[in-house]
Amino acid sequence: MKIVLFFLALVPLVLSASVYSDDVIDKRFSIDDIIKHLQQLDLSGGCVAACEKYVGDFWQFMCSAACKIVLEQTG
Repeated sequence: MKIVLFFLALVPLVLSASVYSDDVIDKRFSIDDIIKHLQQLDLSGGCVAACEKYVGDFWQFMCSAACKIVLEQTG
């Protein structure tokens, strides 16, 4: 019984240690890659759509200009 428990604990450790290679580790995203990706996103279409959804019908003409100003200040 002890031998079976030993193998039940040992086999997953051996298999998990051999699964990862340098290629797999190099393909993972780093924090810097994620930050660069977020900075390069174009959010202008979403800004206009959200503005038109939450602003009254009369003020929708201002949404594109307002989003342009907001995106210029944050970018």
